[in-house]
Amino acid sequence: MIPMRKIPTLPQELIVEIFLWLPVMSLMRFRCVSKFFDALVLDLDFTHVHHLRSMTRDGGTRFLMGKAEDLYAVDLNKDGNISRWNFDYHDQYFNGPCVNGSYCIWKYDKEPVRIFNPSIRKMIVLPYQRKNSHLIKSLYYYSLGYEPVEKKYKVLMQVHNSSRLAQNFIFTLSIDKLWREIKDIINFFPCYSMKVCSIKGFIYMMDYLKNSIVAFDLRAENFRVIELGDDICKNIFDYDLIEVKGKIALLDCWGSFTGRNDLWILENSEKEEWKSHGIHIPSQWKDVEGILKPKYGPPQGFCDSRNGEIIFIALKNNILFCYFYDVGKISWRYLEIHGAPIEDEINGINMYVESLYLC
Repeated sequence: MIPMRKIPTLPQELIVEIFLWLPVMSLMRFRCVSKFFDALVLDLDFTHVHHLRSMTRDGGTRFLMGKAEDLYAVDLNKDGNISRWNFDYHDQYFNGPCVNGSYCIWKYDKEPVRIFNPSIRKMIVLPYQRKNSHLIKSLYYYSLGYEPVEKKYKVLMQVHNSSRLAQNFIFTLSIDKLWREIKDIINFFPCYSMKVCSIKGFIYMMDYLKNSIVAFDLRAENFRVIELGDDICKNIFDYDLIEVKGKIALLDCWGSFTGRNDLWILENSEKEEWKSHGIHIPSQWKDVEGILKPKYGPPQGFCDSRNGEIIFIALKNNILFCYFYDVGKISWRYLEIHGAPIEDEINGINMYVESLYLC
């Protein structure tokens, strides 16, 4: 009789290291294998490191492309090849930034607001809050943020009625059952046609009427107004909020048409010190091998920012051309994406990093 051989097992440290580089969907399958795997995937420290690895792992970073009826994820890699898939959530719009892999989904005429993580296909539906009165017509705006000290996700809701009086409410995911009204009062009208940024426990919004930025502290649950310099205020409607290496910044999103984008970074938030960075658009482009690509011309518009890079795009002949500008190195890199779902109008393109965060 042949003796049974013992199946060798890997050290737990090695298993953890391997798992940190796996795609989210593979990890979700491993949860069903053993209690150890299930606990590992749900561990907050593991989730955090895995999210950071996904920023550099092939396939971990994607473009999310919103269209009239469908939502697509486009994989990025060095060769520019892609795979695309449908999220099967029709008529959805992602408003605001991607916060640890999750999005806040809402529309002016639809309720309730939802939090959605595309990687694990999890949707959280928040309580209905809108008043049913037809006498007062109100506008509702929502923003998702993450408070890193207490590790809590919170949704800020701003309600503006016809008299332009504002009410602000907060909802802490996995803790609150109902919306809580914020005692700190600030009356401003956010412009959500532009991006909102969530950085290091703050939600940043533009107040175009008063030429300023409003920062909401997720831990203290209060507001602060950040004044802009005179040079910025001259053309405030040309700027969009972005994040650059953990700092809030303003980008002149129309500069691609003139060959130069003005970038202002808030270097010191307490002293409200802004530093100017001019982004010059090269007349000729090179891909990663150094081959000249002059025939495609400059990018057509700003897309998103990630890990110190600002991403510009251009669409032509069913090809998505991506231009990545590194603010620290003052350098460009170039990527072509063939077969992207751009045969008709795209509502928006956002950078997305895979995440296991469950909110």
